[in-house]
Amino acid sequence: MNLPILSLLIFVAVFAGVVFIHEFGHFIVARLLKVEVEEFGFGLPPRLATFWRQKGHLLLRSGKRLEIPSNFDMPFGWSTMLDRDVTLTADQVGSQLVLRTLTFSDAMPPRKQDSANPAQQTEIYVDSRGKVVDPAVSGFSRREVKIGKQDGQQKLDDVITEIHPGTQFTLNWLPIGGFVRPKGENDPAVIPKGDTLDAAPGGAGLQCAPAPRHGAGARPPPAARPG
Repeated sequence: MNLPILSLLIFVAVFAGVVFIHEFGHFIVARLLKVEVEEFGFGLPPRLATFWRQKGHLLLRSGKRLEIPSNFDMPFGWSTMLDRDVTLTADQVGSQLVLRTLTFSDAMPPRKQDSANPAQQTEIYVDSRGKVVDPAVSGFSRREVKIGKQDGQQKLDDVITEIHPGTQFTLNWLPIGGFVRPKGENDPAVIPKGDTLDAAPGGAGLQCAPAPRHGAGARPPPAARPG
């Protein structure tokens, strides 16, 4: 093999290994300090596949806690479920409620139905009262989205207030090292108000507050008092 090409391949392999070990160190330290990690990626984005997601849990406004099973099929970000009305089904497993399905209504723009072939209209639209409407006539419609395969024995109509989805392990296209994405890196609003990350045992810690949801400016932290 050509010596320059071989040297380049060795350099890339060594560099990728160093970056991966460095990021894996971040992951281990984060877990030891009880910092939630949303994603640990092998390689760099764009994402190729998700091959594992750990167990997690979510909290409801009623005070109930539901366990999210490993590899629960969530086709989009969990943060989109915060503070919205949902219908959940769960099974009682020992002392825990385990999530099985999650259903919510998603606003959809009006869309004309193909009058020549009504059978092609596969989506069902409902209004705010749950009544099925014709999107060709209604100026406002909603689509019911259901996530999960089999309903649980218990049905809950509630609001999700906190989500801790568990770490997602992904494989990415660029085979250079890896990365760690801690909770709140992309959306600080998902960090529950009052969560504290202690830098060291007995330390004062770092107060994590969610970003304003309605465009209001965030208040600066109070100035430190002398002495």
